[in-house]
Amino acid sequence: MSKRGQGEGTIGKTADGRWQARITLPGGKRKAYYGKTRKEAQEKMTEALRDLNKGVLPPTGRQTLGRFLAEWLTE
Repeated sequence: MSKRGQGEGTIGKTADGRWQARITLPGGKRKAYYGKTRKEAQEKMTEALRDLNKGVLPPTGRQTLGRFLAEWLTE
């Protein structure tokens, strides 16, 4: 298997047997997606990269008031 290109993310197996897919977000933060199979983790990563290319950032664990209000006003 060849190396993945810059910005394509990484996929690996964790110690507990799950598969982990990671992407780098704008600003340098990383986001991880987990799955029971490699294919499941890869599909989640592909969907996140597709959304990222459209300009939609994946949800993070933290929601600020400013971000909530900005989304609420646009929706």
